[in-house]
Amino acid sequence: MKLICSTVIRAAPADTLHGKLYVVDVESGSSTCISELTSGLGNKNKRGGDRGYRGIIVQKKRVIVAVSQGFKVFARTPDGLMLGGEFKHPRCLGSIHEICSFRDRIWATSTSKNCVVELSSSLEVLRSWEIRFTKGTPSRIRRTGVIEDNDVNHLNSISAFDDKLLFSGAATPLIDFASLKLVSPSHGFSHNFYKYPDMILVNRTTSHHLGMVRSGVLRNIKLPNAKGKVKCKNRDIAAKNWNRGLARHGDVVFIGSSPARILVVDLNKQKCINEIQLENDVRHCIHGLEILEP
Repeated sequence: MKLICSTVIRAAPADTLHGKLYVVDVESGSSTCISELTSGLGNKNKRGGDRGYRGIIVQKKRVIVAVSQGFKVFARTPDGLMLGGEFKHPRCLGSIHEICSFRDRIWATSTSKNCVVELSSSLEVLRSWEIRFTKGTPSRIRRTGVIEDNDVNHLNSISAFDDKLLFSGAATPLIDFASLKLVSPSHGFSHNFYKYPDMILVNRTTSHHLGMVRSGVLRNIKLPNAKGKVKCKNRDIAAKNWNRGLARHGDVVFIGSSPARILVVDLNKQKCINEIQLENDVRHCIHGLEILEP
């Protein structure tokens, strides 16, 4: 099995390496960096800002990888992935976190704009909605033109399930986008809040747990701490065990963490069974994570 994952390099100065894209072979544990980002930084937020590759969509003929204000599209060829195009929409996209495909459209969380954005299959912006919560009740407002930064809910997770589009913020419930009805309550600061036919999985970022919700009951699977010595600069903005990025294959779940590594979790055993290390500098944090080949 092969995975594709992206990283953000926290505190990377302008015009230096600030993100990577990897293909990882799960069986051998080997990884190959297939693309690097070294320019285009404009946001002063040292934790992330414009840095790094973000969410990923794997399709039959192409792979779409988000950057902060847009996307890079890689064609799938017999020789691997080849960069085929770049798209940027800074008026409504900023600090993109997750992206997904739903009803022949591409959907993105524009985290710094507090918006969910709908794009065509050719990655042109169609509509944008600001998401608001008033006393816990969500609402959405159509937005056009230049949208100012307003990262109030840290919208970070978006996915499609059972012909429904679902989204959440770092500490918001999981919400059905069309009806704005609650799907699952918040389970602490999290990324990757996904619903499946048999369970809900939530990547509980700062508590270092994978949450598994069945029949409304949350069970936590503890994720291991990074082992050995790790390079750690700028400790105020980069830390070990920042868990972000999730992909599921049957009863196995892959979780991204920092320094850039992939944790392999067995849902039946409810424990981590393997770990694949990509980097040893804690500034390198996994962001997007998807299955490239089963």
